[in-house]
Amino acid sequence: MTNETEILHYATAYTVSNEDQRWATAVFPNAKRILTVAASGDQALFYHLNGATHIDTFDITHFAHGIQDIKTTAIKMLTYEEYIKLLLDLNRSYDNEMQIRNMDKIAQQMPRASATLLTTPAPMMGRFNAGIASLKHKEQFPTKDEYARLQATINQPFPFVHSALHDLHKNVSGGYDIINTSNIFDKGYEAAEQSQIMVNLLPKLSVGGRFLYLPQYQRLDYSKIKYTAPDSGMQLEYEATINHPTDRWSKIISLQRTR
Repeated sequence: MTNETEILHYATAYTVSNEDQRWATAVFPNAKRILTVAASGDQALFYHLNGATHIDTFDITHFAHGIQDIKTTAIKMLTYEEYIKLLLDLNRSYDNEMQIRNMDKIAQQMPRASATLLTTPAPMMGRFNAGIASLKHKEQFPTKDEYARLQATINQPFPFVHSALHDLHKNVSGGYDIINTSNIFDKGYEAAEQSQIMVNLLPKLSVGGRFLYLPQYQRLDYSKIKYTAPDSGMQLEYEATINHPTDRWSKIISLQRTR
């Protein structure tokens, strides 16, 4: 098992994704039922923009839940310019989020569990500044048009499961067209542990559904994977490695449930 300790439950979250979610969530446009890492909340938002109708999220850090709920709440309350300013301020806030303009009224409208996180002692780096939104990843902010679409269609927070990846199968319902694990496998998961996680999550995929890994530091070859569950006959096999059209460091490894 990887070193996922109690400390990670309050690890710093991202204010904005360091992956191209606009691209990654559009690669399989017919996917409707999604399970994705919460991270910065951008995965869920862009899957929503790309037509997903049910999106569950998970993460080991509670602060990923917090930033996700801040975003879905703020989108309904703020102008586009106010929203972008909020993200920039959150990235610089460390543990003073309630001093940010509009945060007091956002906190009043957020789900109670997430609002409570804003008064939880922050880790050394702060709660929401693992990404460098103001400098590196501004292209991952929604455009004005995307923001208007989100304002018109986001009605409630995305369901969230607080779980490490190796326990995720115990805490989610199933029937997913996509399970998106982002780059979590980069963080010290060895081959045997990765295999067990995929086997555990296989029953949670619909037939034809995909298990996605977005490596930033790929160490293993996935092209030979073809697994058949001995009791049920469910099968998971390597489908493709999909490269980003312009960023040579970005890719998606897709494994598909074929039966």
